[in-house]
Amino acid sequence: MDGQKLRESQKKIVITISISFAYGICVLFIGLILSFFVYYLGMRNPHLNGIPPLVIDLARYQAELIRLGVSDPWFIQFTRYVGRFFTGDWSLSFIIAEGTPVTELMRNMVPGTIETMFLPIIIGLIGIKLGRIWVKKRDKIQGLIIRIFTIIGLAMPIFFMATLMQLEFSDTLPVLFYFDPSIPVSPLITGFPLFDSIVDGNWDLAGSIIEHGILPVISLSFVITALITKQTQTNIERNSKDTSFVSNSFTAGKIFGILFALVLVVEITFNRTGFGYYFLMSIYLGDFLLINGCIFMIIILFSYTMFFSNIIPIVYKFLRKKIPKKIKLIRKNIRSKIEIYREKIYNVIESFKFREEVSSPLSEPKIAIEKKHKTKPITKLKNYVITTLKNPFTIVGLGLMIFLVFISVFPQLFTPYSLHEVTPPYIPPGGISFELPSLDHPLGTTLYGYDILARLIYGTRDALVFGIIVTLIGLVFGSAFGFLAGRFHRYLHNGIIGLMIMFFVIPGLLLLILSSILFRGIRPIFIIIMIIGLLLTINFTVIIANAIRRESSYINVIKVAIKYIPLEMAFGIMLYQMLGYVGVGDETTAQLGITFSYGRGHWSAFEAIYWPGLYIFVIMLSLILLHEGLEAPTAQRDVLNAPISS
Repeated sequence: MDGQKLRESQKKIVITISISFAYGICVLFIGLILSFFVYYLGMRNPHLNGIPPLVIDLARYQAELIRLGVSDPWFIQFTRYVGRFFTGDWSLSFIIAEGTPVTELMRNMVPGTIETMFLPIIIGLIGIKLGRIWVKKRDKIQGLIIRIFTIIGLAMPIFFMATLMQLEFSDTLPVLFYFDPSIPVSPLITGFPLFDSIVDGNWDLAGSIIEHGILPVISLSFVITALITKQTQTNIERNSKDTSFVSNSFTAGKIFGILFALVLVVEITFNRTGFGYYFLMSIYLGDFLLINGCIFMIIILFSYTMFFSNIIPIVYKFLRKKIPKKIKLIRKNIRSKIEIYREKIYNVIESFKFREEVSSPLSEPKIAIEKKHKTKPITKLKNYVITTLKNPFTIVGLGLMIFLVFISVFPQLFTPYSLHEVTPPYIPPGGISFELPSLDHPLGTTLYGYDILARLIYGTRDALVFGIIVTLIGLVFGSAFGFLAGRFHRYLHNGIIGLMIMFFVIPGLLLLILSSILFRGIRPIFIIIMIIGLLLTINFTVIIANAIRRESSYINVIKVAIKYIPLEMAFGIMLYQMLGYVGVGDETTAQLGITFSYGRGHWSAFEAIYWPGLYIFVIMLSLILLHEGLEAPTAQRDVLNAPISS
């Protein structure tokens, strides 16, 4: 019997590996199709950023276009494009490192970024333990502390935290670059700078790399630990036993996009010349062949992520079966005893209830009472909302949100300046950039002499309106797709979610940056709304589909949707502000991320950095507090594998 189970486990591993490999290949080719679309549009315009003059040899550029066959029909170009991908002929950089093969640049850039991420991810695994403690001791001080830590970690913009650390520790720690440029570089052995410096015996370089990495590691570890803690807590409280191929792939794809965004922002903030830094620089300068090489590398990394996200869980389960039988028997005996005592306690409680009902002369039959007090679905939903509004997290979050909405609706009560007077193309006559606080400017001024307080107020309104729009888009379309995926056959569920995972091939922040550059004829804010709305549609589709398959009633499904609306809105707003921070937002708006980027680098004007970052944090905090205050449904059932409809 044991041999048969072992053979079944081995067979399952082989099947999972085969499916994972096939899915990885599928993801790879879909990524190539998407990247070819970007390549096809971009190769016709070397001046992607539209900021002339660029240092580029146009004659050599035209010769390269002829070599690449840009004038050929698109299907011939695509065939040649795929062939170059697999042969490693990714062309040469034109601007960032003129004449250098893109594959060589990838070998130099990617390992440094992996080193930047490695330790924070290892530290972040502490979040698994913290998430379990949160659930076990939810109503105790330990659970409350972990919950508050997680809320702050999710709400804190990483660029704000990293910049504050730069300001605080600039006298004691290096705050820029990967290592001290004056130290000789070690020979390229593996491509990992720290490892190569240790192998080479270059201890000065190794010490410099470690010292320069302290602040980036702290900032990344803080956010990643909070993310893993929240994910662990959510999985446990949902009683999530779904470790299917689709669910693993979705989670891995979403985490891949989040980690890419975090490391990109950290590399820009600390000026660390890794993959994310060079990718953004290549976009700014219009080095499109390097951009295409970066996309190639992301597709490869994403395919590996999809493959291992399904292999690791099944191998882990297989290894767990190697636990000695005695330990299993001990666990089984303990669990059976607990169940016996639990059943006895339950029977005692029920017997007291029965006696009370029988002994009461005025008591009505139980069935009559249930009919009499039967609650309508809409009343249940109303009672749920009223109950959750009494939660302290909801009260604080709602209070902050009311304050933010009030200043957004009535800006003229707080500032004499209109939106036109604090956004480009208007330049205040006689305005002084980064002026200290005064009577005319209570919080000082930022770039061009714009009033900081006015930009904060209009930027808050901009963030809330944007968040509402993209959340509505995601909720409406996500509800439609989620209903189809959750209500009908499991194959349809897997098909819809599986297709949506493909949109994670190019991470959200990267997709936003590329789209803002490629579609310059369209106002950037419309492109941003469309793409973030698409990302939220994917998230809501999975949330609602899984809720339909898990919950006992559609009222509970609505409760789940209500609980996740603030969290998804916060996710959309954070992406929006990150885009402004890296310099690809819509400057005609008072976007808080752009206001923050105006002050970046002007450390003497602390107000220009502090206040925009603080307001982003407050917006995020209010939404995440609302999410935490909304209670999850209590009546749940695992019907994921149950046949809903054939």
